[in-house]
Amino acid sequence: PDLPGIDVLRRVRQTHPHVPVLFLTARDAVEDRVAGLTAGGDDYVTKPFSLEEVVARVRGLLRRAGAVAPSEESVLVVGDLRMDEDSQEVWRGDDEIRLTATEFELLRYFMRNPRRVLSKPQILDRVWQY
Repeated sequence: PDLPGIDVLRRVRQTHPHVPVLFLTARDAVEDRVAGLTAGGDDYVTKPFSLEEVVARVRGLLRRAGAVAPSEESVLVVGDLRMDEDSQEVWRGDDEIRLTATEFELLRYFMRNPRRVLSKPQILDRVWQY
C-alpha cells in the first residue's frame, strides 16, 4: 500500500522481466490503464470485477507465458472458430474475439450443440438460468 503498482512493476521487471503481470485495481481511468499497460503490465482489471473473469485472465496470462498449456478437452472448435473454455478466450482464425461473460456462455452453448436446433426456452435456461 505504500508503493504505487507501477513502481512495484518496475522493480519486478528488473529481476523477472518475463513474469506475467495483471493489474487488479480501483483506478479505472483510461490514463491509468494506458499507464499500467505501457509500463509493462500484461493485463488490467478494474474493481468491481468478476472472480471468474480474473481467473480466466490469469489462466490466459499463464498460458501465453508458457506456464500452462490448454488441455484439449477445454478447447471447442467449430469451423475456424476456437474456444478455450478454461481461459475463456475465443479466436476466429488468428484473431482473438473479446466477449462478455453472457456472450461467452451463449457461444459456448451453441458450439457444444453444432448443427442442432435449440429452442428459446433451452437457450434461456442454459445461458440465463431462467
